[in-house]
Amino acid sequence: MTYSLKSWFSFGAAAAVFIGVSQAVIPSNAYAADMLEGEGETLVEFGTGWYLRGDIGGSITTVAGETNVTSGDVDLGETISVSVAAGFEAGDGIRVEFGLSHLTGLSFSGSNGVDCGTELVGLVTVPITGNCSATFDGDVSSSSLTASAFKDFSKVAGFTPYVGLGGGFTYLSSSGVSWDAVCEGTAATDCGVGGGVGNFPIGSGSYAAESAFALTANAMLGASYDISENMKLDFGYKYTYIGSTTLATNSGSGLNQSDLDLESLQNHELRVGIRYAIW
Repeated sequence: MTYSLKSWFSFGAAAAVFIGVSQAVIPSNAYAADMLEGEGETLVEFGTGWYLRGDIGGSITTVAGETNVTSGDVDLGETISVSVAAGFEAGDGIRVEFGLSHLTGLSFSGSNGVDCGTELVGLVTVPITGNCSATFDGDVSSSSLTASAFKDFSKVAGFTPYVGLGGGFTYLSSSGVSWDAVCEGTAATDCGVGGGVGNFPIGSGSYAAESAFALTANAMLGASYDISENMKLDFGYKYTYIGSTTLATNSGSGLNQSDLDLESLQNHELRVGIRYAIW
């Protein structure tokens, strides 16, 4: 899997801006100490567990969809994931996070064999012979809001391994979903009137775009490394499961296509990011 230098450069620039802004708005250690020493003031101590996280990742996503045009697993391509989260270290290595993530570059495509149909020859209806198939494609947008719990383990060679589980909701929407069907003939009598040997279009159409919420579950495995007292490099693997919903509905005739239903979407993601303690 190849990712452009532009994507990684953009992430690096965003991280630098994020860190600079954080340092500008958060009181320095000296200022925090002054607050602690002031009589009659609320005691505030830096390092009580609150943090922000931002990361970027590369994804491999497959989806199980079901229509009479196509079925089975469909590759959604090499996508980029971007996520941000706010978290709290509850103690004993337990962390809780609330995060928002978005998958970009989802391109939905698939194909499957279909019945070639029938035609009227004289007064007799006969089946059309040949190898008929339909392909469809479109775009999908995915944004998720989840709550997750993590367990940090003891450091190993400076790295802190962790595992995590989470759940929430994903908002899915489709656009530009269309289909085309062809008949591949291998004999002069294939593909009906005007057919023969070769590929012949037998139909095309589109789906009406839909948007809906679906249940989501996550599992994470990774490690962090201390860059400074309040900053960690975070990298790991994230698995996302998104449940069933309808991505698009039948809006045309031909092949009697049904709605484009999502049975499940599974995303395997390698990601890297920054955790920054803010309090």
